[in-house]
Amino acid sequence: MGIERGFTLTEVIIYVAVLAILSSVVFKLGAGDKYSAVNHLNIAAEALKDDIRHIQRLAMAESRQYKIWSSGLNNYNYGYEQPSKDFYIVKAVTLPKGVYFEKVADISFTKRGTVVKAGTLTLRGGNGENLSLTVNVSGGRVAISNF
Repeated sequence: MGIERGFTLTEVIIYVAVLAILSSVVFKLGAGDKYSAVNHLNIAAEALKDDIRHIQRLAMAESRQYKIWSSGLNNYNYGYEQPSKDFYIVKAVTLPKGVYFEKVADISFTKRGTVVKAGTLTLRGGNGENLSLTVNVSGGRVAISNF
């Protein structure tokens, strides 16, 4: 009887599975850093856009003037105006790591949801890329564009 040479099907499957796991780990370590800054910037811009639209809806639902404003390079707050003309902070947000405000503007909505103060907020990512969020005066629409 001769000696058989080669691998069994089970050994080949295990080998391929181990290679797939190792390659996915290596890919995430090597390429993940390049794209994480862009992802953080896009996520921050979408979250800020959602918060702006949210305070517009809150202003109409609660019949109060709402405002969103920057409270630092990587923080923003939103809240409503109290009778004393101070703003009560409903939510304080910290931007993701490596994302900060390049240009800030206070955005305000009346109790009917119309824009009192519109403007453009610009976010800068760790990779140097900018995204601008512009609030339209007429309808309060928020548009995100590359700067």
